[in-house]
Amino acid sequence: MILACAIDRNYAELAGVMLYSIRVNGDIGDIDLYVLGDGLRPVDKERLQASAGRPVTFIDLTDAMLAEFSGFKTNSNWSRAIYARLILPKLLDASVKRLVYLDADTIVNRSIRPLFEMDLQGNIAAAFGRVNERMSLPIGRPADAFYFNSGVILLDLEKWNAEGLTDKALDLIRKKDLPFPDQDALNIIIDGRVLPLSQQWNMQVFEGAEDAAIVHFIHAKPNSTECRHPEQARFLKYRSHTPWAKARLKTKLDKRLRRLRHSFTRRFQALTGR
Repeated sequence: MILACAIDRNYAELAGVMLYSIRVNGDIGDIDLYVLGDGLRPVDKERLQASAGRPVTFIDLTDAMLAEFSGFKTNSNWSRAIYARLILPKLLDASVKRLVYLDADTIVNRSIRPLFEMDLQGNIAAAFGRVNERMSLPIGRPADAFYFNSGVILLDLEKWNAEGLTDKALDLIRKKDLPFPDQDALNIIIDGRVLPLSQQWNMQVFEGAEDAAIVHFIHAKPNSTECRHPEQARFLKYRSHTPWAKARLKTKLDKRLRRLRHSFTRRFQALTGR
């Protein structure tokens, strides 16, 4: 069993705090930690390792891996790394039976061992969601379909790989214009085979966040001046024990510069085919 995330350099700080929160609260025992990285520098890996306080296996996205989702939709908030979670099951040893995937913009406040021990009841995945007409109708699903957030997801890798779901997800994204490509594709290809998790495993709202096992900062990130989330204080407390302890909070100017960098990078990738 492993716990993994996928990031580029822009999310290294968030991932470091998430890893530290697992270190102090996660109760994961000898479960392996993996970080699938797009362009991570040696110093980024050193900082992430220090935050985790235990061995971390890094998988660098290669040109061959990136080619699997070349041309897919990205923006200043969605990097190429969002698609890496889809190929991760193919990159792991066949002996790995279960994967818990966490987005980098989460913190763990209580034991997450129950996720690894959960009975999937024959399903391929477990995730938090609800009936969501607004998210389901645009991707051709019924208004009363269960739609889950993919920021926290438990996967049965044997079933996933046996059905070739990585290739099916990528093929779907190539063929269909999906508003939230990676998450929408997951909801479509494993429709009806997702065990609903309680909200405590993926708390995205403010109310009740202080009691949740996993808090997910889906809007303004907790390392920014725009964040108004009540759990930002806890995030900053965790961060104070990582190599990013003295990092300044990101501002609106940083966001604008990031958009410009993304635009430049997209043009470069289009010219070079990378």
